[in-house]
Amino acid sequence: MISEEMRLDIVSAAVYNPEGKSVNDFIFLLLFTEDCKAKVYLKASEYTRSDGKRYLRTEDLKMDFTVKNLKMGIEKVHNGNQILEAALNLFINSNAQELLKEMKPDIKKKLLAQMRIFLDDHLFAMIPYDEWIV
Repeated sequence: MISEEMRLDIVSAAVYNPEGKSVNDFIFLLLFTEDCKAKVYLKASEYTRSDGKRYLRTEDLKMDFTVKNLKMGIEKVHNGNQILEAALNLFINSNAQELLKEMKPDIKKKLLAQMRIFLDDHLFAMIPYDEWIV
């Protein structure tokens, strides 16, 4: 359960050619909580389905995030050894930012894969292009 207030800012822009057709659509998503900030860069382009309707498809997706006051931990270590568990959790939380730096590339890769699936298979597949562009 998320107890903190979360803010999502969406900034979108497009580049148009002289005929008024969009040539590059992109959206920046900025996710904020008190301790976590994420920036997502999304570039999408239109395509036409067999039914003749136009939809968006993700071309490029990038992200970065920062976490302040990171708390991590482990439990049920070596048959419930509470002394070892406390020592490991102290080490982990004392070095949380360094550990995050090591884990961040894999976390980003997995988050981006899930975001791409959500965007292409659920969000963009359900809303025609003309309803996105006002």
